[in-house]
Amino acid sequence: IGGHPAFNVPLEPSLDFEDYYLHFSPLKSRITIPLSGPYANIREKTLGQTNTDIQLKHSIFENDALIYETKGANKFSIRSDKDPSSVTLAYEDMPYAGIWSPYPKKAPFVCLEPWCGIADTTDSNGKLEDKLGIIKLEAQDTFSNQYHILTK
Repeated sequence: IGGHPAFNVPLEPSLDFEDYYLHFSPLKSRITIPLSGPYANIREKTLGQTNTDIQLKHSIFENDALIYETKGANKFSIRSDKDPSSVTLAYEDMPYAGIWSPYPKKAPFVCLEPWCGIADTTDSNGKLEDKLGIIKLEAQDTFSNQYHILTK
């Protein structure tokens, strides 16, 4: 469960994809989860450097999505020093986020994706009830969550 919003990059037609960067708030390191094919490789998770901006280049998506563990309030923005416009995805209480753009195709967009769940892990047993990030509800219980898209 989560979102898959995609944003045109560049935001300003006279600029290039590489004129933009990802900005994280709060600026802090987050756990990053690499993919092994279509599976999340939890055993290889490391500390991701989201305590600084990440320059957008198509090659950063060479291994598919950038996946982060997130806790509490988070904002992920696409910004440029050459453009006053920006787009921000803001949310609370979604334990994961994915940032993705197709590679090697050089598509003119980036997805900022808040997730409550995650892909099967490399050691998954295939049982839905054991899936990492699964949200279990009792009969008649409800669950809701939300994210916000902010533009400037």
